[in-house]
Amino acid sequence: RMLQTPLAASPTVNVAIQSPRCLPSPLGGIPVFRKQQSFSSRHFKVYPTVLNPLAIRFSQERISPTFSTGEEFAPAIEGIRHLPCNIEDAKDTDEWLLQVPFPEIRVIAWRPKLRNPDGRARKDPSGATLMGEERFFTLDNRRLFCLQRVAAKMWPKLCCVPVRVKADNPDTRAELRKFKTITEGRTVHIASSKEVIEDSEVWDWRSEVKLEDGQKALEVLEAQEARVKTQRARVEVPA
Repeated sequence: RMLQTPLAASPTVNVAIQSPRCLPSPLGGIPVFRKQQSFSSRHFKVYPTVLNPLAIRFSQERISPTFSTGEEFAPAIEGIRHLPCNIEDAKDTDEWLLQVPFPEIRVIAWRPKLRNPDGRARKDPSGATLMGEERFFTLDNRRLFCLQRVAAKMWPKLCCVPVRVKADNPDTRAELRKFKTITEGRTVHIASSKEVIEDSEVWDWRSEVKLEDGQKALEVLEAQEARVKTQRARVEVPA
């Protein structure tokens, strides 16, 4: 089952909180302003489709150690900034919006085939292919790696990033034919096509953080991952 969401760049909406209501003075002359909270002049930008990068999975077994332009990952990782934000329906959790120096990553809700260590699809006794749980997978694996590096460094603080959700169509299916990960996208090898994959570095964000130091964050993250639904984030910006 694929998520039926049209392909479109995530729009942003500028939201301005209205100024305090001006009331007539009971004594005439200078008008009186009703007391309100101090955020009357605050402005917000709303990102309607965000996900935690640690809740997104890789769609390929390996990624090249550089971008297609030949640039290394380090400058992109260092260029990612973070701002405090409010997440819709999130309770008692502080999250950070990642601002990236590259285009938004594309994601799709997908149920992958379960595979044996040798890469062959697993079958049940009747011969039917076994499928994994539906999760969000990216079509931009190198960018996701950069995002996960930053999110893992910030753990147990939770992060989110704007994404583009792709719909079920022939082009998307063609891209997913390359999906052959044996870990359901939880890990990715960093190696060129000429390298022996078994000898390469493996990225798994869970091995980069102390999960026991963020049990509450882990529960929130796992719930977000299982829900397979984007969220809305609101970030305060200068007036």
